[in-house]
Amino acid sequence: MPAGLRTNFVKGKFEDQFLPYTRLFDFDMTKPFKGTLFRLPLRTEELARCSKLSSKFYHNNDIKQLFNEFQTEASRQSYHLSRWNQLLLSQQLPKIHLQFLQELIKENELVGSTKGSLMDESTVVKKYFNYWLTNDEGKVFHDYGKHLCGVAMESGDVFYTQNGGGQWISYQEAVFEDDKLLSKQDAKQQGVLKVISNLLIERGINIVQLPRMLLKSLLKCEDKTVLQQVTPKLVRDSIRYGKSFVEKMDEKDFSDFFEYLLEDKAFADLRGCAILPLMNKTMGTLRGGRAQFYIAKSEEIALLPNHSSNLVDTKQISDATREALKTVEAANTLNVKQLDCDDVIELVSGMLRHGDYLDYDRNGTNINDKWLCELWKYLDAAKNVNIAPFENIPILPTISPRGMLVSLNRRLPRLYEDSQKSDINSILTKMGTELIEKSYSKFEILSDFVLKFSAPNVLQCIQLARKKKNCSVEDLLSELNSDERNTLRTFFQRNNYDLFGLPNTLSSELLETLRQLPIFQAHSSSLTIGFKPATSCHLLPHNLPVFSVSPGMAILCKDSIDKNFASNIKVHYLSVKEHLLCNVLPLLQNPLPATKVDDYEAFLCVVLRNADWELFNVLSEHRIIPNNESADYRLFRASELYDDANTMFAAVFAGAGKFVARNIRRYLPNLEEM
Repeated sequence: MPAGLRTNFVKGKFEDQFLPYTRLFDFDMTKPFKGTLFRLPLRTEELARCSKLSSKFYHNNDIKQLFNEFQTEASRQSYHLSRWNQLLLSQQLPKIHLQFLQELIKENELVGSTKGSLMDESTVVKKYFNYWLTNDEGKVFHDYGKHLCGVAMESGDVFYTQNGGGQWISYQEAVFEDDKLLSKQDAKQQGVLKVISNLLIERGINIVQLPRMLLKSLLKCEDKTVLQQVTPKLVRDSIRYGKSFVEKMDEKDFSDFFEYLLEDKAFADLRGCAILPLMNKTMGTLRGGRAQFYIAKSEEIALLPNHSSNLVDTKQISDATREALKTVEAANTLNVKQLDCDDVIELVSGMLRHGDYLDYDRNGTNINDKWLCELWKYLDAAKNVNIAPFENIPILPTISPRGMLVSLNRRLPRLYEDSQKSDINSILTKMGTELIEKSYSKFEILSDFVLKFSAPNVLQCIQLARKKKNCSVEDLLSELNSDERNTLRTFFQRNNYDLFGLPNTLSSELLETLRQLPIFQAHSSSLTIGFKPATSCHLLPHNLPVFSVSPGMAILCKDSIDKNFASNIKVHYLSVKEHLLCNVLPLLQNPLPATKVDDYEAFLCVVLRNADWELFNVLSEHRIIPNNESADYRLFRASELYDDANTMFAAVFAGAGKFVARNIRRYLPNLEEM
């Protein structure tokens, strides 16, 4: 106790010995120990004089010294005096201290108008709270600070809030700052603390900003059941269904603020909060249900230029916030999740219209060749990606004079180009096959949707093109000219091994498609050469001239088809006998035109030269041997003609037109067999 107040209690009149205290506490000597021991207000001026202070606006360290002396002196006295001093410290003095604080407030001695002062309001309030004594650990004020806080909890508007323009409120009305944030001294937490306090004050909440140790004293009080503190939930409730305050925050404060909201991982409580920063510079509202917003990597964001309203701006949130929102729990609770390949496919699909084809600008702003390549590079690098949604979305660039995308519809013919087969490339394009740049063949993910260049796959594309157009193979090739048809036939013949070298290389359906291609040069009934499908063609023995073809049949030109290839595509070989019966003998039922005589005799010479006894038997039954009368040219059976080199026959049958034609005489031995 200060020297001016120091006294010893000895036997005698108690009032006289306690008189020094009355100068400080205005003790009522008329009714000692009954009712209220002290009359208020506290004599602050007397306190100042006794403690040798020059002004009532003394520093808090001075009042601490005063109480320190008081308690030290009490500890030196007798047991009864010690109890008396403890009574003062624990019950009476805290009440007087509280009254002292109330008087300062009432008289605007510490807070209120700051006009003409160098200190702003926050500084003055801070000075006011310094007149509180806190229960600093290891100091003599531990118990007293606790008692003072306890008294403050029960009565008195001694807590200051900036809400409502600044006002004094009671403990029950006060909402104190989050002590966890207040206890951390780093700039990040202090920034969050300031942002949160300003937000809640703007929302009409009585935020009280106490010194850290004073708040700690309140928290240590036994009766703190009604203590209200700032929590992430309170902040979330304050910003729900509004976003103006959030939008005004600078980037750093916002990042720390959002991290604080997720501190307790109460994801469901974030529903309705417009707190998610998006790439289009707006705030997304978190809700339950299906994912609407995505946390993506920079390369994924680049793939979705039209979806800035669906992508979180990760530069505005901290790593901790990002990791929290990427959890399964968050994804199951909120409409935000970590972007994956399936999401990319869905969002990209939304950028394009449904269908099989779409024109695009190869050097456009969003969808261009570079973007497409990056997209497929990204999808190919992922594992177990389902790109089936692209079967109805044009997403693959084709080689065409204009930029065109094609879908992954499995019914469409798509083939990787072969730069060395430019002639085939153009033919396939003409028939409806979409050629894809070979560089895309490195993407394994496309292996089931785009065929590699090979003879069997060219056939498959032709088959798919025919089915797509719902036409015959002949109609499909109707726009090809002679050179293109010859080129296509030559291509297949040169790739005979690729088509037939290994068992089961070519399916029966593809083989039939090849046989139906009108690319084989053949003689028709008019003996003109045209392009026919192999299914309509026949092949004659190697040295046998065509001479005649019956309607509905075609004879392949020998110089336009390889024998082995013809065999592989199952072209039917006509024997001499079959050819005679099917194509020649029907023509011989009528007189031969003069223009056909030489061709016929040349054909017959080949037949006679290669005929066997079985063929001779067939030939003997038909009039196929010409006579030597140009004016009366007719055909006879071999048995009906004679050799005019025989003198007797020449004399007997002169003028009868029964002599063998001169071109055939060299085969008289064969005729004799007939």
